[in-house]
Amino acid sequence: MKRILLYSLMLLFLILNFNQLGAVQEHSNSKKAIVLICLEKTTLLCPLCLDQFLDICKKIEKYKSKFTIIGIYLIDNNEKITSTDVKIEQLKLMGFVKANNLSFPFYIDKNHIFGEDGCIIIISENYFRRLTLQLNPLQIKEFEETLQKL
Repeated sequence: MKRILLYSLMLLFLILNFNQLGAVQEHSNSKKAIVLICLEKTTLLCPLCLDQFLDICKKIEKYKSKFTIIGIYLIDNNEKITSTDVKIEQLKLMGFVKANNLSFPFYIDKNHIFGEDGCIIIISENYFRRLTLQLNPLQIKEFEETLQKL
């Protein structure tokens, strides 16, 4: 129960503070469910992690008319982040988003609201789930079934 409250508060904070997270794209939120996909900076350096992340993004995009998709780019919280660092990460992220034809907005979590682990968070009126990346085959199947039901 505490976890649900914590994630609900994180989502509320995210929604209220989009401008502080460093938006890469504009978005509109007219759908009832939200899927947050958190990308770790280190995922970009791991070919297997990156492949799974992009596969998950493709699965999400198939159902994007059902919910709002928001990408969160996680910067290591053990690094001292300057405004120049954030600008560099924004440029890297914009290149990544464009090169992979991702159609949903990404925000940089420079305040470490979402922690350090790559994950998928699904929130709807009657469903809440957090899946930590790398997903195993059973979790991928559960994830796809959940997307279909939203």
